[in-house]
Amino acid sequence: MASLLINPDINDLLDGQKYLIINAPAVDTRLPWANWHHPYGPLLIGTELSARGNDVRFIDALHSSSEGKIPRTKINTFEIDGYKVDNWQFGTPPGKIINIIQGWIKEGWKPNAIFISCAISYWWPATSDLIYRIKKQYDIPIYLGGGYPTAYPEHAIANTKADYVISGNLTGISCQATDFSIYKPLPHPLISAVRLFASNEIGDLVARSNEVIVSEIYEKAKLGVSKFILFDEWISIDRYQSLKEILTSIISSNPRVLGSRLKPIFIAPGNISPKLIDKDLAVLFREANFRTISFHDDVSHGPYEIQYPSTFENYRNSVVALHEAGYKPRTEQIDAAVLVGFPNENIKDLAKRVSELSSIVGSVHLVPYQFTPNSFVGNKYSDWLSRHNGHLDLSHLNGKLYPLARLAGAKLEEYWELNRLVALLNSKYHNHTFDFSSDSLVSNMVRNSINSRLWDPFYKETQIEEVR
Repeated sequence: MASLLINPDINDLLDGQKYLIINAPAVDTRLPWANWHHPYGPLLIGTELSARGNDVRFIDALHSSSEGKIPRTKINTFEIDGYKVDNWQFGTPPGKIINIIQGWIKEGWKPNAIFISCAISYWWPATSDLIYRIKKQYDIPIYLGGGYPTAYPEHAIANTKADYVISGNLTGISCQATDFSIYKPLPHPLISAVRLFASNEIGDLVARSNEVIVSEIYEKAKLGVSKFILFDEWISIDRYQSLKEILTSIISSNPRVLGSRLKPIFIAPGNISPKLIDKDLAVLFREANFRTISFHDDVSHGPYEIQYPSTFENYRNSVVALHEAGYKPRTEQIDAAVLVGFPNENIKDLAKRVSELSSIVGSVHLVPYQFTPNSFVGNKYSDWLSRHNGHLDLSHLNGKLYPLARLAGAKLEEYWELNRLVALLNSKYHNHTFDFSSDSLVSNMVRNSINSRLWDPFYKETQIEEVR
């Protein structure tokens, strides 16, 4: 049985000089934005080990192709609310990972220990399979870390063959920038995550050094990395001045390779507060080459209440500032995340909110709430969940299946309909979405047609029958 390690110091785990880091494959119903997934945590561990003079290799099973695709294999099908849902394994299959390890060992490179990361709890079956296959052939110590064993350490101990299960974070890591050289001899990705803010020694979130951020971007750009994804969970209004200084440093650095100026692309994927952007910051985002600004949903939620601190006016002011800075209206350049899947949320109110945000921002995307126990937000739901159903299989706690909302009485079909509404609102013609709430002639005609049911050939006959 595995030993449980809670927030261990990395210095206590090292024995030898060769280490393999694996970002495990995933088992999921779907894997949206596959090319934006980035193994920041395991890469940081590998970078720390390499910086200490160790021989480190890295396998990212979720590494996407240049087209942003990840291989998948159907695992099984299960039923929810009368619907059949397919489960897929995404990423490099465990068998192929074993072949890579076998090849390295035949060449004389055998790791002293293997660190495997499983980021999300319901991805665990692929991780369990991978560990089983490794332990079947090699007596190499395996450390299992990531979001899965942190949230469900007892489950990880009972359902994997790992020697050590790590719950929490590895401490003693001083590196803040990830090193892509540990991908060798495998190819590294051309997209990289970058954090603008990081925790200090006492756990407070502070801005990273401007020089360190610029240096990290420059070094990776020299390797051919062309796109950087902001990996900060939420950049709130109180980070305004720090963000302004960081963007100014990125703009003024003017990095060059062989005389040609580097112009990396930046993406903010749903982590910018709608309260944050004013005219000055919008200009800096534009000059720093941020191609997509996606707003964070600043929602505050619990099992019995939902509050939205950011108003529609906050969104509107930020969007106007971005438009004035040169971002094109109603294109993929500006987007808003909407967090959904809470108990007792009103689908009608949610549909109205999604429609209003679509009108203001231009496009929206739904982010299913993922319940995570032993976290600040997750603890709000623990008692509620245990009273309703404390024994859901981890696979059925997948946020994409809206488990908490369904336990409160909602139907899966209601959320699928909401996703269809979002797909309609986000559909584009000549790269622009349609604004159903605008004052244009067509918008007015569409709204009038819906309100008066002119589209229904039987509606007038029904009204006549009712009068009779």
